[in-house]
Amino acid sequence: MCRILGVSRAQYYRYRSPKPSKRRAEDADLKQRILRIFAEFKQRYGVMKIHHELNLELQPLQRRCSPRRISRLMKELDIHIDLGSQYTSDDYNQRLTELHIRHSYSRKGCPYDNAPMESFHASLKKECVYPVPVFENYETAAAVLFEYVHAFYNRKRIHSSLGYQTPLQVEVATLTSQMAA
Repeated sequence: MCRILGVSRAQYYRYRSPKPSKRRAEDADLKQRILRIFAEFKQRYGVMKIHHELNLELQPLQRRCSPRRISRLMKELDIHIDLGSQYTSDDYNQRLTELHIRHSYSRKGCPYDNAPMESFHASLKKECVYPVPVFENYETAAAVLFEYVHAFYNRKRIHSSLGYQTPLQVEVATLTSQMAA
C-alpha cells in the first residue's frame, strides 16, 4: 500500500505514531522556560534580560553584586536635585529640614550627576506605576512601591549596566572584596 501511495514505510509509521522530534521537544521546553521567567519577573523583563536568565539556568555562572541598590528605608529620605532657583530657596530648604529630608545638589553645569536616579525613576514608573491604572489608597501604593524596590529591584532585577547582575549581588561582591583586601 505504501508503494501504491508513493509513501515510504518510515513516513507511514511516523504518521501512525507521531512522536515529537528532539528539536520540537527542546523548543517546547525552551518556550516553557521563557514563559516562566516572564511571569516570575512580573512581565517586566524583555528579550535581553530573559536571555540572560536562561543562560544562568542552562549554564550556571558565578554571580556578583551592585552599587545600584536602593538602600534607604522609606523613613529616611534623601533628595537629589539640580540647582534651580525653586530648589535653592531658603523656604524650600527650611521645609526639607523640618521634614528631616537630607538633600544634595547636582554640580553646576553637570546634568549627568542625577542620571542614575533618573534611570531608577524611569524603571519604577515603567515597571511598577504605569501598569496599575489607579492605586486603591496610599497604603496600597506604599506597599506596592516598597515591594518593587526592596523585593524586586534590589534583589531580583538584573541590570545590563551591572553585567546582568542584581544591585544586591554587586554590593555583596564589592563588600566581600573590600573585606578581603
